[in-house]
Parts: sequence; C-alpha cells; structure tokens
Amino acid sequence: MSISTRPQRAVKSSNRSAENDPQAMSAIWKHRDANGELCEFDPRTVTDSELSVWAPVRAVGGSKLSSNIKVKVWCAVNSSNGQPCSHELESGLEHDLHRRLDRPTVSSRLLPQPFRISLPTAGLHTPDLLQISPLGVTVWDCRSDDDQDGAFLKKSAETADAAAGVGWDYRVFTGMSVCERLNLIQLNGFRRPCEWTHKYVDVIRAAAAAGTSMHALFDLDDGSGELKSALWHMIWRGDVAIDLCSQITGASRVCAA
Repeated sequence: MSISTRPQRAVKSSNRSAENDPQAMSAIWKHRDANGELCEFDPRTVTDSELSVWAPVRAVGGSKLSSNIKVKVWCAVNSSNGQPCSHELESGLEHDLHRRLDRPTVSSRLLPQPFRISLPTAGLHTPDLLQISPLGVTVWDCRSDDDQDGAFLKKSAETADAAAGVGWDYRVFTGMSVCERLNLIQLNGFRRPCEWTHKYVDVIRAAAAAGTSMHALFDLDDGSGELKSALWHMIWRGDVAIDLCSQITGASRVCAA
C-alpha cells in the first residue's frame, strides 16, 4: 500500500445476502444535478461522467456557536483535468479524511455530500463523502466514536446494507493520529509537480525499488533541491510508499508502492 493508516470502522452489512435483500434494495437514492434539481438515480448504473456534474445535495453547516468549522478546500484529484475544483466541508474530521483520500493513487474522484438516501426504517441520510477509486466506490461518514449515538448507528447500519446491495462499500471515519495528520499537512505543500519533477521520477523509483531510506534518497540530490521536492511530490501521490503514521526522518523506510 502507498499509505499506512489507522484502520477505519468498516460497517458490515447485516445482510442475509444484501445484494438480494428486499429491505436493502428498497432504499431510494437522490442526487442534485447541475441545475440544482434532486433526481432519483440507480447506483448500479451511474457512470463517472454523470458523477462529474453532481452538486452537493445540501449546503454545509457552520456558525459561530457550532462545534464544526466550515472550510473550503482545493481537491487535487477532481482538478486533474485542468479545471480547478474546490469542496466545502463542515468539520475538521471531514477535512482530515479528504486530505487522506485526495491523492491520485488513492482516489480518482471525491464528492462531498454526494446524495440523499431514504432508508427503509432509519429515515433520510446524507453521507459526508463519496470516493471513487481503482478498488470501487466507497461511501464515507465522518463521526468520532464519542459522537455515534443510537440514531447514527441505525442510519449507518442501514446505509451499509443499501451500499452492499448495489456493490458499494461503506465506512465510518473516526479520526487519525496526530502524526499522520501532520505528515499529510506537510505533504499537501507538494501536491503540484514542479517543472523538473519528471526528470527524477525514474531515478527515485529505481532507488526505492528494493527499499531505501529518506537519507539515502536525499543524498542523490545534486544540491539544487529538485530531487528532494520531486521525492516529496511522489510520496504525496503514493508513487513510493512510506509509513505516514510515524514521524518521517532520515531513517524512514521508502519502498516501491
């Protein structure tokens, strides 16, 4: 893996075979189109081109008296086609998850407040984030362990059933270590490649193929700092692997992703 992370709570479907469970399949899914209209959709047939024009189904909350702090963030994976994209998030927990997932080798598209789902018995629910990746589609909710009350747990379980019924995954992000957060914040400064980055990609990959250290890779730099900046960019992308849950030092192990 290109990123070492604290495991998240994967909410297992209560399915009796969720793919054929009438209760799981009775959920109604609605997204907001480019014109602002709520439209029902079938998750089993939705395409990436359709997802690309979805708008958040609701505006994010946040006020002076709220414990949540609204933030607007640039989304790297959604901006890969040259069109800048930003997302509005409503908590630091969502920002942490977005920062972890917003990497080209981890996700191909991210959508905040992606849809509203009418659940069989738990009512309406709007998940926090939808992730499209090479492994499939994952629906995310962000909620610390202490904030997971009975109502949320019921919606979480029924959302997991509904997601499993259409071949999607569902997970609850509960947080990350301070060390991982600080590493990802640092790497965010290297999201954009420099004009010289491409010159060092093969050199770094070859040196990391059998495993090496940050110190050894830094020693390959000619004093210009170009290889060092290229290395940080490749770590952010996930092109080479390093343990992001530990402090990155000269002795940190870097290997092929």
